[in-house]
Amino acid sequence: MKGHKAVFALKAIEIASENKHCIAFVSEDEMSVNFHNERLYQIIPQANIPAAPIRDPKLLIDEDIYMLVLYSDPKEDDNILSQLPSLSAVRWHPSFVDVTPKHISKMLGVLKTCEIYGFHPENCMAFGDASNDIEMLSCVGHGIAMGNADEEVKQIAKEVTLSCEEDGIVHSLIQYGLVKNI
Repeated sequence: MKGHKAVFALKAIEIASENKHCIAFVSEDEMSVNFHNERLYQIIPQANIPAAPIRDPKLLIDEDIYMLVLYSDPKEDDNILSQLPSLSAVRWHPSFVDVTPKHISKMLGVLKTCEIYGFHPENCMAFGDASNDIEMLSCVGHGIAMGNADEEVKQIAKEVTLSCEEDGIVHSLIQYGLVKNI
């Protein structure tokens, strides 16, 4: 959402707040939430994420927002997201969903990076572990699932490496001679 001032996100934050859902807004320097509630306190230890500070969303109006994270149950997504037709959502955890403008994705980030540096996506490698990585892993020549990845991610990947906790990315980069083992 770089280049998108927070004004587009304010409607999403307003709708989430009306439905009593925490929503995080991620800028270049921080992640903040509209409020804390019991649901957020239950999610924090499950997802191993810190409690983001509370910030008044109206103070974001001049900032670039990269992503929103809606803390909701999958059954509630349609009600909230149907009111936000310019946004898309990818759920990769049972307790929250990533929300971005429709034209923003990890895949597009990879393709833009390839364009800038003159690489062909089929000559690139990407790593992922959740459903929000599937599109990105599919657009490169060598998509690698982490050992702790969701089963659907492992199915589309060219290979599976060690888990995140086992330094799977480093392991694969060494295996392919892209970095030296020190």
